[in-house]
Amino acid sequence: MNYCKIDQFEEIIKSSCLTTIQSSLTSLTITNFSLSTKYLELLLSPTPILRFLKLIAHRQTLDSVFDGMYWQQFIQTKLPLLDKFDFLFSYYLKQEDNTNTLDMLIAPFRAPFWLNDKQCDCLIGDTGIQHIATMLQNNMAIAILNINYNEISANGIQYLANALQSNTTLTTLDIGGNHFGDEGIVYIADVLRSNKTLTELYLAANDIGENGVKYLCDALEHNTVTIIPYSSTLTIVDISDNEISDEGVSYLTNVLRNNRTLTTLKLEQNNIEDRGVQYLADGLRNNITLTKLTLAGNPIGDDGVHHLVDALRDNKALTTLDLSYSNIEAKGILCIADILKHNTVALILLLCSLYSFSAILKDACSIEFELQ
Repeated sequence: MNYCKIDQFEEIIKSSCLTTIQSSLTSLTITNFSLSTKYLELLLSPTPILRFLKLIAHRQTLDSVFDGMYWQQFIQTKLPLLDKFDFLFSYYLKQEDNTNTLDMLIAPFRAPFWLNDKQCDCLIGDTGIQHIATMLQNNMAIAILNINYNEISANGIQYLANALQSNTTLTTLDIGGNHFGDEGIVYIADVLRSNKTLTELYLAANDIGENGVKYLCDALEHNTVTIIPYSSTLTIVDISDNEISDEGVSYLTNVLRNNRTLTTLKLEQNNIEDRGVQYLADGLRNNITLTKLTLAGNPIGDDGVHHLVDALRDNKALTTLDLSYSNIEAKGILCIADILKHNTVALILLLCSLYSFSAILKDACSIEFELQ
C-alpha cells in the first residue's frame, strides 16, 4: 500500500488494524485527527519511508498537536524521508487564554528547521478556505480575516461567500492578491447585497476588470441600511492593482453620488485615464462622506486633473488625494495650485516623487501655495 486516507482515526485505533499498514506506505491523509499524538506515533511507527503526511485537526484544548517543536523532533527522528507535511490545526481561543497564546504557538514554526530546511510556507488554497468557511459559520467572535495572497480561486471564494451570508461578526475582510478575477467578485457581490456588518473590504490584485467592477458597484448600491437611504455599512473599499479602466470607473459614479458611509476608496495601479477621472469627478461633486481617494500609478494627465479640480470646488469632504506617479505635467500642477488657494478644506495632496515634482515646478515657473 502506497497511499492511505483516513477519515475516522478513532476507528483505525479501536479496530487494532495497525498491522495491516505496510512499511511501503508513502502517503497518508487523516481528515479527522482527534486523538493524541501518542497514537499517531503508533500508527506511523512501521512507516519510516512516508513522504507525504496531511493532518486536519479541530481541537478543544491546546495540546501537543500545536507544538512546532514536537513536530520538528518527530519528523527528524521518525519520518526522515518526509518531503511534504500539510496540516490544519484549529482551536477556538477562549476568554481566559493569554493574549500571547497565538504568538507562542507560531514561534516554534519560525525555527530554521521549518523556514530553511523544509522551506515551510502557508498557502490556504481552495481546500483550506473550505475549513475557514466552516469555522466562520459557527464562530461568533472573529471580526478580522486576512487571507491575502493564498492562491484562492473563484471556487474557494464561493465557499467563503456562502459562509459570510449568515455571519454577523466579521467587520474586515482582506482577500487581496488571490487573482480570482471577475468570477470571484460575483460571489463577493452577492454577499454585499445582504451583509450589514462588513465595514472594510480589500480586493487588491485580483485581476478585476470591467465586469467585476460592475458587479461590485451594483451590490454596493443595494447594500443599504433600510432606515438610511443609500447608506451601506462599508467605509473602506480597496480595488487597487487590478485591471480597471475608464469603463469600469464609470460604474463607480452612482456609488459616489449616493453612498453615505464610504470614507476611503483605493484605486491606485489600474488603467484609469482622463475620461475615467471625469466619471469619478462627476460622482465626487456632491459626495459628503469620502475623505480619501488614491489614484497613484494611473496614467492620468492634465485633463484628468482639470476634472478633479472642478469637482473639488464643490466637494467639501475630501481631505486626502493621491495622484503620485501619474502623467501630470506643468499645466495640471498650475490647475491644482489654483484650487489650493481657494479650497477651504485642509487637503493632503500627494503628487509625485520629489524629483519629478521639482522638475514640474521648474517648467511651470514660480508657483506660490498659500497654505493656511
